[in-house]
Amino acid sequence: MLDIVPPRLLWTSKSHIKPINCLSFSEDSHLLASGADDGHILIYSVSSGKRLEDISTKEGPVTVLRWFCDNQQPDARFLLAGTASGTIQLWKRQTPRVQASFICDGQFTESEVEIQDIAVQDISKILAVASRGRVSILKLDTRATFPFKRIVSDPPMLHPPKKALARAVHFYNNGKFLMVAFLDSKEIVAWEVSSWKELWRWKLTTRIGHTAWSPETSLLLVWNLVDGIDVYHIGEHPVWVRKFCVRVKRNNVKQVELGRHGQLAISGSDSGEIFFWNIQSGAQELVLIHGSGLCSFYPHALAELSLSTQSLTWYKSLRYSTNQPAATNDISH
Repeated sequence: MLDIVPPRLLWTSKSHIKPINCLSFSEDSHLLASGADDGHILIYSVSSGKRLEDISTKEGPVTVLRWFCDNQQPDARFLLAGTASGTIQLWKRQTPRVQASFICDGQFTESEVEIQDIAVQDISKILAVASRGRVSILKLDTRATFPFKRIVSDPPMLHPPKKALARAVHFYNNGKFLMVAFLDSKEIVAWEVSSWKELWRWKLTTRIGHTAWSPETSLLLVWNLVDGIDVYHIGEHPVWVRKFCVRVKRNNVKQVELGRHGQLAISGSDSGEIFFWNIQSGAQELVLIHGSGLCSFYPHALAELSLSTQSLTWYKSLRYSTNQPAATNDISH
């Protein structure tokens, strides 16, 4: 088994003036975007920690950030931002040069309430958007004057939204299907995207606070708001695999993520610790202490946690070594 190289702190940022809600790495892992309650998106160089740009959305708190590629514009960088006002913005930098600035290349009002999640199907440029009581499928054309076009919504836009809060959306099976996870109804619903036909509906035993999906292993992590993380295998319906216990002191959402091609489960916590588990063996591989209340970044096992919002994400270039002993919990004490 490959062991995680124990990380060291690379840099710390305290540029936002209000709590951080979301973090997202660019596809090449060179840039990091952070969104916060102050309504700003900050762009950083991952290697140096230098703040490259400060983007004001003018739409209230930033709740979701998603980078994506467009093969028709290979030199451009694109960033989607969802806000608390229900607006989705498309930010574009025409050239990969660091000196270039991002411009808002389009805006779309999905609802009057905050955007909970955005999933991107890169090949077909289809977006799935989750907001309070509604899930929508949008077509994205980065070359059009108005880049967003609604395809379908559930419920339809002429109908009132459902009471259930859609917390997360994930494309799977090469973008043919879509999973939607609902908070209080405890349901996961799968749809066929092309026909918008419901495939299955499965009720879990706990609420669904946050999720992470791995297409390589077909595993779904669920922060259950009770005692930590439940792991499910997604086939014709969710099948429970195992649980990773995290002491829950506060009834709020902690973010979860998957690393090592779906073999590593990662979670934040109320205590300021970031936990890493081997999904197959169930063993805890690493604990990182995050005691400053800021966003901390690590060069090998890079993870970010904001204690004010429990925001966690995963750095793609996690490295491993077969020459060092496995990390233990002793590093956290």
